[in-house]
Amino acid sequence: AGEDFAELAKKNSQGLDADTGGDLEWIAESPALREHEKPLFEMQAGEIRGPIESFFGIHIYKVEETRQNEQGVREVHARQIVIRPELPEAERTALEERAKALAAKAAAGMDLLTLAAGDGLEVKRSDSFSNLSQKIEGVGDADVMAFRTEALKLEQGKVSGVISGAQGLYLAQIAEITPSAQQSFDAAREDVKQAAIRAHKATPEYLQRVNEYIGKILAQAKNIEDMKTLFPELEVEVKQSDSFGLNDMLFNQGILMDGRTLLSRIVNKNAGDFVGPIYDLLRVPNFVEVVERVTPEGETWEQQYTTEKAKIRSDLINLRHQENQRDYLNYLQTKFAKDALVQQDDQAIYAILGLDKPAQTAAPADSAATPSEAAPEPAVASDVATPVIETPTADSPAPATP
Repeated sequence: AGEDFAELAKKNSQGLDADTGGDLEWIAESPALREHEKPLFEMQAGEIRGPIESFFGIHIYKVEETRQNEQGVREVHARQIVIRPELPEAERTALEERAKALAAKAAAGMDLLTLAAGDGLEVKRSDSFSNLSQKIEGVGDADVMAFRTEALKLEQGKVSGVISGAQGLYLAQIAEITPSAQQSFDAAREDVKQAAIRAHKATPEYLQRVNEYIGKILAQAKNIEDMKTLFPELEVEVKQSDSFGLNDMLFNQGILMDGRTLLSRIVNKNAGDFVGPIYDLLRVPNFVEVVERVTPEGETWEQQYTTEKAKIRSDLINLRHQENQRDYLNYLQTKFAKDALVQQDDQAIYAILGLDKPAQTAAPADSAATPSEAAPEPAVASDVATPVIETPTADSPAPATP
């Protein structure tokens, strides 16, 4: 609703980075990303997404900025709020005692289905899994490791004791064991091929090549038909959506995006405009051509703008503050490499940039400035105070090589 995300993180987050407003700093897209971090690279600057579950809890993300590093790899600067939901101790103890009682009855020979029916519980049947499985149907992602470790110790037909996970308590019974079998050459070859393709697509070299193609498309193509003609090697797949709005999901149309994400990039575009890249849920870059704009019934954007423009103005001012801070830090790095060691004093930086003062209250909606009036002119280099340079004395150790 427009509240300051960093302040919300400081007050509410249970993550280790709560003191810094949930600041995740700059994260590069790489094969080392954990599953819950991947959505960060599907988001645009300013976008908020959540809840996203992980072993660590429930995450709410906000992407502050995006960029490409010198290797052409996408990076995001994001913040997070982490919530670790926990049951009250008495409630958890009661559930554990209930689970132990069921386990005792199962050990005495009672059937799981009968036990579940009598206790108002559900029996779920998993898919086949092994000691390498990262997902098991019916088991919470955070509990997979604990569940498979205990379940794989069982003989067929036997029922486990209580398996305690972060998301649930489980009783497991092995329904079927499939003996190990050597794969056929053709099956193994296809598995290896697909694994190699996935690994290659995660390399910096591949991501750099993708970014090179994005640059060529932006420079040469005016529409999707141009993409198909100019770059036949890409084998461009074209999909056309039905009309959609902010709250629509496009998955059932084979488009791995939600309406809000897509509209945020084309809200000011007209029929025939060509936009991209827009990253979908699989982090694949898409280019979009607007076919038609349909005026929705009900409140229009012109009506909404009277209440939204104050927030837009505030966002633009905050964005300019971030740009000023980033430019000044780049200046410090340059001085460090050129002259001597520089000690970074964040409080001094905030004072120089005027960020140590309370944020100016946004103007009322009926008098807010337009976006072009909102952002102040950037300071030139001569307006930036020179940092204190620490010059080593004869008794001081030589400065480290930058």
